[in-house]
Amino acid sequence: MGFDLTRIARLTPAYKIVSNVADVMSPPKPAKAPTGPLEPGDILVKMNDATGLNFLITYGQVFTANGDHALWTHAGLATSSTMIAEMNGEGLQHHNLTGSNAGYTYAVFRCNYRQVALGADEANSVLLGLGRGKVVYSKSGAVSSLLPSLIDSSKKGRLKKALDDIDNKKSLELFCSEHVVFCYLVALEEEKNLPMVNKGPEFRHMRMQEFFDKEPWQYSPGYLYSMLLSNKLFSYMGRTRGAKWIG
Repeated sequence: MGFDLTRIARLTPAYKIVSNVADVMSPPKPAKAPTGPLEPGDILVKMNDATGLNFLITYGQVFTANGDHALWTHAGLATSSTMIAEMNGEGLQHHNLTGSNAGYTYAVFRCNYRQVALGADEANSVLLGLGRGKVVYSKSGAVSSLLPSLIDSSKKGRLKKALDDIDNKKSLELFCSEHVVFCYLVALEEEKNLPMVNKGPEFRHMRMQEFFDKEPWQYSPGYLYSMLLSNKLFSYMGRTRGAKWIG
């Protein structure tokens, strides 16, 4: 399996063992068998790949309130059927899922509202276009994401602020899952991207908090995975490796 479940279980609080073992032994089933390629805006959450850093992230998540799915240690956004945008120690990178990332296993989540996913992809494209050294990895953010928080997400003009800061010789600091949620909240700040709900007497724009109810830095990879599994605005599509669906 690539890692020692027994070793992890010895260090894991008992109430979290079930979810972590189930993530490997009995993964969730998608509503229907996945077909077709990955789509821009798909959220890819990576399973522990048995490297030292991934074990460190897993153990960090194990002992926090957000760590029920601690074996999920990284996240990125699909930009095409074979490419992923993701944060690492060198900043925001664009990697090939059939090349350098071909050996990794990802859980795939797709937003049920295409305009929102495309808005997130557009925000990500803006960040990728800034070039090297502009969007850098946030180690402190990654650590702080392990701690619980009650701060709700809100409209902040976050992309404009980031671009203004970069113009003033500052950099935008994000960690992996923070980058994913950042791009989605940028999309959701635009009213035109918020889908309409029409159920009986209700006719309204959805709130951004219905998609992501906390600020981006509060989403560790394991917490992001857990939230997406339970959020009806996203569909679990299945697992992929090398840009191919796997059982």
